[in-house]
Amino acid sequence: MRASRDEFIEQSVQMAALAGWSSDLVEGYEAYLEKKVPHRKAEPETIREKPDDERGEPLFKAVEKVQKANEGKG
Repeated sequence: MRASRDEFIEQSVQMAALAGWSSDLVEGYEAYLEKKVPHRKAEPETIREKPDDERGEPLFKAVEKVQKANEGKG
């Protein structure tokens, strides 16, 4: 049984918090997932493979942006 979209996002955010991420980073990750995780359609969509260098690139950039913002606060 697959988790619903909301359950997936909630579990991912909880794992990030348990991993010791800062609250700002966890909030940014949650916002990213809310924006990028698609709602399920009636028909399953085929998974399109991306080249390895494209996987995770938007998340990496988001993490860098939050880290730079946090450095400015310190």
